[in-house]
Amino acid sequence: MNSKQFITLVICLVFFLGASTALGQTIEVDPTEFDVTLDFGMTDYTEMMTISNTGDADLTYSIAVEFDDNRATVTPKETIIGQESDVRKGDDVRGTGTPSLRGSGGPDWYGYSWIDSDEGGGPSYEWNDISESGTLITGLGDDTNVGPFDLGFDFDYYGQTFNSIRFCTNGFAT
Repeated sequence: MNSKQFITLVICLVFFLGASTALGQTIEVDPTEFDVTLDFGMTDYTEMMTISNTGDADLTYSIAVEFDDNRATVTPKETIIGQESDVRKGDDVRGTGTPSLRGSGGPDWYGYSWIDSDEGGGPSYEWNDISESGTLITGLGDDTNVGPFDLGFDFDYYGQTFNSIRFCTNGFAT
């Protein structure tokens, strides 16, 4: 049985727009509000606002932005227990995910950041052939997950200590 909980985080930023319109200026703002949904882990977002003057005189304006923590909330949106996906093994699902548009991100709520190896300052790597020196893992097959295998050291990750790893033939380790 799978259990997924989707969380909605509402953060309210209040924009104060001050303008002098007594001498024939006409201010137009588009859009007048934003309704944005961010993917989990996103730490920055850009939205455009256009301020126009369709009047006969010069327009002078200023903008102040405040975080309204009285209106910031985190609420469970939906809980799905035991729901199965319509996607089956062998289905073509290319192009159905959300592309990663950035090569780095963070920090998240735990202080973790990430950076792609293609980014400047990103990690370097080297593929090593361990077929002669590595440890053979048995029990692998289609859609299998094997382990745990002892790492020989402890590490902390999101508030938990780990010392072993499991491998899945679908391309990930846990």
